[in-house]
Amino acid sequence: MDACSNSTALITASYAIGIAELLVFIPTIPIVLFCFPTVYQTAILHTNLKGILLAQLFCIFLHMWPRIYVLFDQFIQQNIFLTPPIFVAVASTAVLTFNNMAGHVLIVERIYATIYVKTYEACKSWTFTIAWVFITSTLCLSVAVYQGYAINSVFAYSYIFVAFYIGAMIASFVEIFIFSMVTNFNKKLFVLHYGEKNGNDHELSVRYQLNENIRAGRQLAPIFICHFIAVLLAFIVAMNFQFTIITNFEQNCLLYQALFLVHAFNNLALPLAMLYFHPMLHRKVLVAFRNLKKLTNNATISPSEMAQPLDTLGRPFRERIRKENSEKDAYFKQLQSAWETA
Repeated sequence: MDACSNSTALITASYAIGIAELLVFIPTIPIVLFCFPTVYQTAILHTNLKGILLAQLFCIFLHMWPRIYVLFDQFIQQNIFLTPPIFVAVASTAVLTFNNMAGHVLIVERIYATIYVKTYEACKSWTFTIAWVFITSTLCLSVAVYQGYAINSVFAYSYIFVAFYIGAMIASFVEIFIFSMVTNFNKKLFVLHYGEKNGNDHELSVRYQLNENIRAGRQLAPIFICHFIAVLLAFIVAMNFQFTIITNFEQNCLLYQALFLVHAFNNLALPLAMLYFHPMLHRKVLVAFRNLKKLTNNATISPSEMAQPLDTLGRPFRERIRKENSEKDAYFKQLQSAWETA
């Protein structure tokens, strides 16, 4: 009786997780479709950074369809524990792994942008993007094909696959500290250049690239968190299957579905982070919502609802102007008081 009730609870939980994953896909699809042209048309982003972000968005969009196919097949067959076909599992694993590896490429691009800050803006070639996409896609597809066809199992991970995610997990820990150091270094360098009066230190291209490095760092911080969560979950599942911590088939299926549910939330959070934390993209989103609101009810938008211009360090210009004006008013009041008492 206990085994039967446990099985019923697992089935109910698995169906609930599957439905929740499908519900997460509903807002993710239009957000990704909106985010893709927005990022592509933004001239403020560097070519290399734009290529990485576009590749991530494409992977998110591509990864949803195998999952939708698997979930609908499970619902139609009335078997939530139905394993997907090997080619579907290979495609899903390859795309998911590629998206995770793009996070590692991102830290390489940020380090490169920091080291070559004086010349990075002028480098508009797509060579870096083509090279990393080719290398990463070849690596991820090879690992996924070997896992799917050589091992011929969804739940028995190969040593190559486990070693792959152990390396990714270690790299993710190291990259968090590197990214924090790079972001803080760019802020200090910008403040140093801002205070310098030397003409060589006042180059517009250097100031612009430092400015964009700081903005990109603010935008990419939550994206790095999303990637770290994705790699951590894949690492936990790989360790479970490698060392057979959970032996029950239904419990393993539930764990696998929970992994994909968290990935679905992660894939929703990643484009939202792109649009919200980068000021230029955030402003475009607010303009789009304003236009949509005008079309729906012809309502006017108050100035407080519009995107406010920010300086490099994220402070609103309006507050700085108000502060400067108040200081000027106080100064002139002191002059007037001194004149009247004289």
